Amino acid sequence: MNLDALIYLICLGGGASKLTGDITQIIAQLPPVLESLTGIKFEKLLAQVPALKNAMEKDVPPDTGK
Repeated sequence: MNLDALIYLICLGGGASKLTGDITQIIAQLPPVLESLTGIKFEKLLAQVPALKNAMEKDVPPDTGK
């Protein structure tokens, strides 16, 4: 089944900075919402995506032994 979804964000006044702030707030709420719905921490879900796991490993600085 192919489902297409459209999400409309209506920003009344405030311009682009208001819209950017609204989107940032929505994204910030995503991890706790997903955890409450699934019971799984968002970080664990991300770790299951191979491309993201590889990217996250590259971002970790090597241990210098200090």
